[in-house]
Amino acid sequence: MAKIGISSFVATLAVSSLLSGIVIWSTDGTVIVDNIPATLTDIGNHSILYVPIPFLLVILIAIVMGYVLRMTPTGRYLYAIGGSSEASRLSGLNVGRLTISTFAVSGFLCGIGGVLLVSKLGSANPTTGPEFLLPAFAACFLGATSIRPGNFNVTGTILAVLVLAVGSTGLQLVGVPFYIEPIFAGVVLLIAALVTRYLRKEQS
Repeated sequence: MAKIGISSFVATLAVSSLLSGIVIWSTDGTVIVDNIPATLTDIGNHSILYVPIPFLLVILIAIVMGYVLRMTPTGRYLYAIGGSSEASRLSGLNVGRLTISTFAVSGFLCGIGGVLLVSKLGSANPTTGPEFLLPAFAACFLGATSIRPGNFNVTGTILAVLVLAVGSTGLQLVGVPFYIEPIFAGVVLLIAALVTRYLRKEQS
């Protein structure tokens, strides 16, 4: 997608839909509950010093990614490409290779997320996944409104995930209709995207 110039947002939606269809087709829509290793489910249901292992893994990944993005040349290159891919190309950066590498790392991290989800649930549902896409976008844009306003960053995204989780859980606790939760996520995404766009214009 990086080579032919398709929007990353559109490519993500398209590939997500494509892969979801392939998974449902290959599994015939059946939830997999057999032959899941106990060592895998142990990861999702055990704690270290009362802190769940999946949470610790997420924090570890966040620290590594935060370091890479803030403290290494590669991270600065990626921010430059995000600001202007054409200017980055003219500056000598291999935009295509860096973009493809970033997509590959993102896919790998998504795979880790899938494994952690299976470890937590103790089953693999082929229809699970697409419903996390909108909250993920909302968290990224909401994260860009704090910590480093106008810039996507790991710390802000983690805080945004917590805010969205608290908001979603709060809606469930007060007993609102089931359709309110996706409306909440959509409104947050819209507002965060508008604020992020405004902040980025302010910085330019």
